Amino acid sequence: MSLTPLTLAFRAACAIAGAVVLSLGTVATPPHAWAQIGLPGTWGTNACEPLAGGPRARRQMRFTAREFSRTWTRFADGACATPTVRVRTEGTYRVIGASPIVPGAIDIEFRPVAVFLTPLTTTAADVLNATPFACATDVWFAGVEQQVPAVSGCSVYQIGAYRGQTEFDIALVQGTKLFVGAPPGDGGTPDIPQRRPTALSGPLDLIKAVSAEILLPATGADWMMQRVRK
Repeated sequence: MSLTPLTLAFRAACAIAGAVVLSLGTVATPPHAWAQIGLPGTWGTNACEPLAGGPRARRQMRFTAREFSRTWTRFADGACATPTVRVRTEGTYRVIGASPIVPGAIDIEFRPVAVFLTPLTTTAADVLNATPFACATDVWFAGVEQQVPAVSGCSVYQIGAYRGQTEFDIALVQGTKLFVGAPPGDGGTPDIPQRRPTALSGPLDLIKAVSAEILLPATGADWMMQRVRK
């Protein structure tokens, strides 16, 4: 069977596209994969969860196609009735692939860009002010958020330095519930692949979904050309 000029041209274009992708090395997962995995949206829990060191907390996470926001609100009591501190992390993420350890989960990498701290009581602000400039460049006041220095963190509330840091995590979406990796038992951060969690934490419930339509490029070819132009 003879090939038409159009068919030959199409095959040549595919070969060129494949060569371009190979020349780029490892290419991040295309945007449409986020919608398939089901991460985009806002997730949260009303559960009063224990943290390393004794305090209790509630979590919330928000995902767009490439960015994430993670908020921990810490409480002074076991019933999570008296909030004391809120920690908010903003950054980017990428999905690596299926987890080889946790069935159904994916390996995911978080890259923090900024961490913000808000003392929610006068006592919490006083604790921060007892060590001047240890966690920010200004005086702390209850209800006022400040960015934590990326190179030093905030040891008062176990926030480590995060400049250039990657967090190696796992995630699993089951319907309207999101599970991420259980934090290390020592209260640290999974900042090397060997510390990637091997178990899931409690579920976060879907609060607000994001329509897949606003995340999808027009075609896969459009996404490829966007990557090539970059």
